Amino acid sequence: MGLDMYLSGKKYYTSYGDNTKRVEEGHSVEEVIVRLGYWRKHANLHGYIVRTFADGIDECQDIELTMDNLKHLLETVKEPTRMEKTEGFFFGESDNSDEQIKEDVAYIEKAIAFLVAGAMTKEKGVWRSVHYRASW
Repeated sequence: MGLDMYLSGKKYYTSYGDNTKRVEEGHSVEEVIVRLGYWRKHANLHGYIVRTFADGIDECQDIELTMDNLKHLLETVKEPTRMEKTEGFFFGESDNSDEQIKEDVAYIEKAIAFLVAGAMTKEKGVWRSVHYRASW
């Protein structure tokens, strides 16, 4: 048990253009979800995301992170002292080591690149978004 944290990219396919040709097990594909990052027991980051981007509501819900949110988060994880200590049942404690900061930065940069790639390729009928979700 404990705090598992997921950063995911979603590609939603409308029925516009060639998107109706995407088939899985005989059915049209509506959405593809890709893993952009995973943290285990990074309580302070979890608390920061919930307080900043979910109005403090912590119900293991999907929290959409816009490009502006991700840029803000990127600057925050570079200075982990900006994140308040967060505690919870089985949440563990955040590791503010250089290795943790590098991992945080890499995941968030990957999420930004995912959104940028969608804007640059201008995929017809495809909407991209980035979401954070925790589970405990």
